[in-house]
Amino acid sequence: MPVAFREIPPLELVKRFLEIYGIYDIDMCPWFTKDQCCLAKASDLLVEIHPYYIPCKATFIEVASYDVCIKVLRHLLKPYGYTLSYMEKSRGGKQTWYKVSHDRIPIHNMCDGEIRFE
Repeated sequence: MPVAFREIPPLELVKRFLEIYGIYDIDMCPWFTKDQCCLAKASDLLVEIHPYYIPCKATFIEVASYDVCIKVLRHLLKPYGYTLSYMEKSRGGKQTWYKVSHDRIPIHNMCDGEIRFE
């Protein structure tokens, strides 16, 4: 289980959170910037996400901002095996571009079994 959450938020909530960036398919995600986030919609979703966080980790999501939304998106993607890749471009100023990638084993599918070294 990810360190930030009490329990894993449903995938439906993750997909709705991606929609605030204009992304409607998690597997066909284009590059986007944090400025594409609709903060009005993000505020409503952050209220829904808040109960999933461990109380000491939930304090940073009380006020919606572009940076907070990117951080929450990283946390939401991790349990489902997605990561948020980024690259910086400099054209008239530095700008960071993000993309959702599926490149590892989902945490919720990992074995909780015992590992032995003999």
